[in-house]
Amino acid sequence: MIVGLGHAGAEALGSSGSSPPAAEGRNVTQAFLPVLLRDYPGLSVFNLEAAWQYAETHREEIEQTIRLNQEA
Repeated sequence: MIVGLGHAGAEALGSSGSSPPAAEGRNVTQAFLPVLLRDYPGLSVFNLEAAWQYAETHREEIEQTIRLNQEA
């Protein structure tokens, strides 16, 4: 299951609950916009756009941090 999407987000992904392919990344994530905004009322479209922009511009740093955490 994608962490943070909640039950509704997992249902939207289908029974496998697996993450979307990286190539589809942001477009698939944006398809979950209504689900995210409903499940996390403290978030705004601005918050999500800022997070997606950060992830796009800091991809290597994020991937390195994930690798280091998985190795620990």
